Amino acid sequence: MKTSIPAWILFSILGMVVAIHAQIGVSPPKFELPIGKVPTTESLRVFNYGDRKVEVSVTVHNWDLDEKNEVRILPPTEQSLDQWMVINPLRFSIEPSRSQTIRFSIRPRVEPQPGEHRAIIYLEEQRPPDENKTAFQVLFRLGIAVYGHVGEVTRTGMLHHVAIEDGLVWFDISSQGTANARFDGQYAVWSRDLYPGYSMTEMIADEGNPDAVPPGMLEVGSLPTTPILPGTRRRISMGLPEDLPDGSYMLDLNTALGTAVIDTGIPFSIAVSEEDRSDLREEKPE
Repeated sequence: MKTSIPAWILFSILGMVVAIHAQIGVSPPKFELPIGKVPTTESLRVFNYGDRKVEVSVTVHNWDLDEKNEVRILPPTEQSLDQWMVINPLRFSIEPSRSQTIRFSIRPRVEPQPGEHRAIIYLEEQRPPDENKTAFQVLFRLGIAVYGHVGEVTRTGMLHHVAIEDGLVWFDISSQGTANARFDGQYAVWSRDLYPGYSMTEMIADEGNPDAVPPGMLEVGSLPTTPILPGTRRRISMGLPEDLPDGSYMLDLNTALGTAVIDTGIPFSIAVSEEDRSDLREEKPE
């Protein structure tokens, strides 16, 4: 049986340190590990930033991504990484402002096939039932991805096409190597009249510093880091700034995609439809 996990859980899988309701955090948010004949041992830490004790249970599953880039839990196989993992502890409590270390080891039960093997470690907070409920309540579910690699790791990403429509940028990407590929870089939105050309732009080290942004660059940010699993092709998206006025712009990309380097600019325009203009005229106060 295959089940899909809501998209909000994907944040941790994409490599972000997350906190649920500003109470629970985990580090590191993902693992990329070689698998060999010698057992691999690693650990992660769970932090309780809240003001009450939390009870947490731990499970591990096989997974991939569906066509909507949502985590899909798969049945275990003899080649799935979840079957080779031993985790301790599987249940624990964390007092406020304290942390808990979880250790796991990877010990293949069969000869591992070359390529990428995946597991996801789920942390679930469970609260005992109160007077009105008879079952434990699951208050959050947080996933940490574990990628295990057998043999040579090649991340061969390819950007096939970029489409900009209805305030969204759509990237058509495939991964043709032995391991997942993902963006590692920035995008920038430029006024087209002031765009110096893609060969003249570079990544901004301090995105939050207005003084680091050159004239004509209207926004800069990190590209989405959705993993494109080996042997798959997916469309991923990101939003454009909502407050862009009518005009002509350039979307500048400075990024790596696996071993591929992408340095390009894509023109696009923003135009308010005549229907929207009519609505604006009608709503304009006298």
